[in-house]
Amino acid sequence: MGVNKRTKQQREHDLVIVAQMYFEGKYQSEIGAFLGLSQQQISYDLKVLEKRWVKNSLHHITQGKARELAKIDHLEREYWQAWKDSDCPDNGSPGNPAYLSGVQWCINKRCQILGFEAASRHINIDMSKLNDGQLQRLASGEDLYSVVADSGTGPS
Repeated sequence: MGVNKRTKQQREHDLVIVAQMYFEGKYQSEIGAFLGLSQQQISYDLKVLEKRWVKNSLHHITQGKARELAKIDHLEREYWQAWKDSDCPDNGSPGNPAYLSGVQWCINKRCQILGFEAASRHINIDMSKLNDGQLQRLASGEDLYSVVADSGTGPS
C-alpha cells in the first residue's frame, strides 16, 4: 500500500470514525479496510486517541476536584461565620462547637480530595480546647497542624 498522506482535517475526521468503530468492537484491520488505511496506521491512530482520552479524563477529574474544593471552601466559610455568630461572650455563652466540627469535616474532606497523607487517618481534634487566637488563625487559613502544635491539643 502506498503512502497515503492525510490532511489534518481528514485525519481528525478519520479519528472520529476510528473511535466509533473501535467502540463497536471492530478489529483494527476492519477499521483500516473501511478507511483505506493500514492496520498499523489504525494502531497509531488509536494510540493518539488513547492519549487524548487520558488527557481529557485528567482534565475532567481536575475540574471536578476544583469544583468540589470550591464548594468545601464555601461551606467552611459558612461554618466559621455560624460559629462566630453563635459566640456570645456577653452572655458567657461560647460558640456552638457543632460548627467547629463542620470546619473540621471540611478540612478532612479537603485533605482527602487533595490526597494528603493526613486524609488516610482520621484527625480528631477537640476544637473547644483551642483559644480564640488559635481559632482566628485557623479562620484566616493558617495550617491546622501549626495551630494545633502551639495549643498542646494535638490530633488523637
